[in-house]
Amino acid sequence: MFVRGMCMACSFVPLQTATYSTISPADTGRATAIFSTQRQVGAALGVAVLGTILASLTTNKAAGMSPADSVGAASAALRAFRGTFLAAAVLGMLAAIAALFIHDSDAAETMTHEPAPAVDLEAIGG
Repeated sequence: MFVRGMCMACSFVPLQTATYSTISPADTGRATAIFSTQRQVGAALGVAVLGTILASLTTNKAAGMSPADSVGAASAALRAFRGTFLAAAVLGMLAAIAALFIHDSDAAETMTHEPAPAVDLEAIGG
């Protein structure tokens, strides 16, 4: 989890740079709001889906066990966690496969760079 967190932290800056590279300064505020909202909704949805899977697997695996069977309950919980991480891996693989179908040529016309307006440094005292 630590390595995953470090890799995600190192990928957010390049992702945001690529996202905002063709956005005009006037549209940057809206683009930032949309990007942040999408990221937060995606994270919340992921937690909700995986939490539901974990709760479902825990309930199903622990069904029929006696309350005194702590070893069996721990084993059922471990199997539920493994199943949840497997579901997360499958969802990640599906996302990676979907990303393979995104081509730069599809977005080529939106990726053209317009030159930034020239700034007169002498006029602003620079």
